[in-house]
Amino acid sequence: MRFDTIPYMEWVKTAIDFSNPDNLNLASSGLPALVTTLKDLGVDAAEVPIAGSNEYGYPPLRSAIAERYGVNSDNVLSTQGTSMANFLLLSVMLNPGDVLLVETPVYECISHPARALGARIVPFERVEKHGWALDIDELVSLAYATGARGIVLSNPHNPSGQFTSDADLTRLAEGVGGERFVLVDEVYREWLVNQAGRSCALKAPNLYVTSSLTKVWGLGNIRGGWAIASHAVVNAAYRAYDHLGVINPFMSEWIAHRVFTQEELIGGLREKAIAQIEEARQHVDRFLKKRASGRKFKTVMPKGGGFGLWQLPGTSGLQLAKKLRDEEGVLVIPGNFFGADNHIRVSWTAGAETVVQALHRIDRWISRQGK
Repeated sequence: MRFDTIPYMEWVKTAIDFSNPDNLNLASSGLPALVTTLKDLGVDAAEVPIAGSNEYGYPPLRSAIAERYGVNSDNVLSTQGTSMANFLLLSVMLNPGDVLLVETPVYECISHPARALGARIVPFERVEKHGWALDIDELVSLAYATGARGIVLSNPHNPSGQFTSDADLTRLAEGVGGERFVLVDEVYREWLVNQAGRSCALKAPNLYVTSSLTKVWGLGNIRGGWAIASHAVVNAAYRAYDHLGVINPFMSEWIAHRVFTQEELIGGLREKAIAQIEEARQHVDRFLKKRASGRKFKTVMPKGGGFGLWQLPGTSGLQLAKKLRDEEGVLVIPGNFFGADNHIRVSWTAGAETVVQALHRIDRWISRQGK
């Protein structure tokens, strides 16, 4: 097994200085932490146990996740974040040489681990002129034509933010047949209006999902992730984890359980996040409409969520990201890391004040190019 560099992760960790207060962050797709202490979570630090029984997941946490998403607790795998959940499920569902259909544009932390596990990646394209939407019938045909073992995608789609209905994903899973799996990364889903506690998990027996408390709730440092899959796959994934980290940190699972069981807290954080994103989105929409003539961004904006893919005609995504970073201190993600070379991924999760300042700097940079 060979673990190559994931270019996206290397860029984020080495090419962007998030600590510089002069930089304005439109790169991070997650929400900044809305709470920063245990007290904010309604937890007395003296209450937090450092050890307990969580050999194969903390049972109360697995039950709480199951209750929120309408499944059984033995269908829940608790993990250290969404990426770990994706890796563990793929590690037990794929054999070396298996064909895996993977969307493009794609979040590299989905595609690269699958390749490291020995899968043969066959991309299927989300087309910009069709709103980055999935073509379910075409994807089903491709699965049979390639003999694919499974399909992996994100919903909402990272990096475009476009959402696919549960009905369409269920139709996809049923269409490819029970011998194939469909794995959906839903980490951004609950940002969307009317999606609280919603998931496509197990709406078909072979329809699996992953998610975490990281993006929507801004609780990434807890490392509270999960997968929902068949009992057999969950059981195998826990045994695979015996080869890696053995068990999750008990304190993290205990705190995650407290979050899940305080509806006022988990619901309040979600509503606050949505309000923050929607306020910033209003400024983004005005900015995109502002330039009636001259150079302006082309984009298919998502109906909800906190990011989208933008294109400035005549400029590569990587060049634009570097220039905005170096000349204006505005941080965005080059689209080439997703397979969308002429685009940048722009996020508006940092709050309206940051977004307004960043958009002003971008507008200033574009204006200078016309001189």
